[in-house]
Amino acid sequence: MTDSSVEIRSRTAGAESPSAGGAALNAVGHVLVVEDQLFDRDLLVRVLRSDGHRVTTAASGEEGLAELDRSDPDVALCDVVMPRMSGLDFCRAVKARPAAAYVPVLLVTGKTDREDILAGFEAGADDYIAKPIEPRELKARVRTMVRIRQLQKQLIDQSRKLEEANRDMEEFLHAVSHDLRAPVISLTGLAAMLAREHAAPLAADGMVLLKRLQDSAGSMSALVNHLVEFARLGSAPHRPRPIDLRLLVDQACTNLSSQIAAARARVDVQPNWPTLSVDPVSICQVFQNLIGNAVKFMGPQSQPRVEAGCRERDREWEFLVRDNGVGIPPEKHQEIFRLFARLGQIETEGLGVGLSTADKIVKRHGGRLWVESSPGLGATFFFTLPQTAGVTT
Repeated sequence: MTDSSVEIRSRTAGAESPSAGGAALNAVGHVLVVEDQLFDRDLLVRVLRSDGHRVTTAASGEEGLAELDRSDPDVALCDVVMPRMSGLDFCRAVKARPAAAYVPVLLVTGKTDREDILAGFEAGADDYIAKPIEPRELKARVRTMVRIRQLQKQLIDQSRKLEEANRDMEEFLHAVSHDLRAPVISLTGLAAMLAREHAAPLAADGMVLLKRLQDSAGSMSALVNHLVEFARLGSAPHRPRPIDLRLLVDQACTNLSSQIAAARARVDVQPNWPTLSVDPVSICQVFQNLIGNAVKFMGPQSQPRVEAGCRERDREWEFLVRDNGVGIPPEKHQEIFRLFARLGQIETEGLGVGLSTADKIVKRHGGRLWVESSPGLGATFFFTLPQTAGVTT
């Protein structure tokens, strides 16, 4: 073998030495051997079985594909030179099968020139073993591939379980939200009827308690809605399309107009916003949550002011929502993005869901969200979005 072929000998270099130790070298599994020559096939079988693997065999590429469909092996070991279907064709056929695409294929070959090895990798091979077979090398390479396949299966199984858990959670939340909304709606309605039709006999203290009852019912209703919305973010349809993000900021401000007016706040929006491919409803919600959060927690600011802007940086856009409110202690900068996070008395009106929701949406778009703030100096929330379909307007 030439020096150049050594440079590309394996995609798993560093994991093949029998002295490397660890779980990868102890992994045993099911190996499919595809070899048309009886002597070579028996040799491979003996070496692999001596290492604890379960081995099935096929005398041709066509038989190998049929066995692959039947038995779902952890690794396929295939000779390159075979009649009718070569090892390269077998490899391409394996990788074209959705159910078998992740089964590692090791090519067994006497052709060790650089071009031959590259042709194998281009066909989709994950590794190769050169003839004549060296048993220790064969064992090490197969163990590594078996371990990789087993880890893939674990990840697939965990992903399936997570999807099932998400579906179960969504169904649970739907049922719970329905059961919670019904008494909350009834409570709100009864409180409104009491205030409307029976307010006169109530003493001043009674009216205060009634107002607290109405506020609590409203907060509970909002909390249920926010929780269901947060839980469904992971499974909700993601429908990105190119849109001018200035439109989303303006829509968020419109949705918050009553809160902004009540706080006597001024919201300034910088010019020159980009057009990006995003889910408009979700990103509008991010701006609405950040601006609404800024307005809600201004504190005793005589001239509350919020600023929204953006700038292009590297291969992404960076957006900001800045306020001149009470600020956030540095040690709380990570905590505020956790679900139900509250930072003392300044957040008693909040539900602790809005920032968590915004963070989840931004991450789903491939960006990140963070805050820079100090007590008494306001807070600036930043988030990034990739430049997908980005065109400045």
